Amino acid sequence: MAARSVTVNRLLLKLARASGWVLLGLVLLFVVTGYALSGQYGCDRVIEPQQALTIHRIFDWPLLAFFFAHAASVIYFALRRWGVVPNEKKKAARVGRALGGSAQ
Repeated sequence: MAARSVTVNRLLLKLARASGWVLLGLVLLFVVTGYALSGQYGCDRVIEPQQALTIHRIFDWPLLAFFFAHAASVIYFALRRWGVVPNEKKKAARVGRALGGSAQ
């Protein structure tokens, strides 16, 4: 059971890191296209407003999907760190002590 937990935790950690990097790119894209739409800071010279609007609309759902994937995995690790979600190693040590064995 502990090996499965380690695998799931590693996958969740990789998900949190990867989604964080993807979110950084998506948010920067949204900022640039938003400024291009409003014509501020010269971003309308980098990208045309119609093209910026198209990009802005296309990436709405991917931004939300990556945000929720990132938020869920990071919240899980925060709850584990705070002790709300039990850690498998700590649970195994408690069980071992309860059964009269030595804690590792």
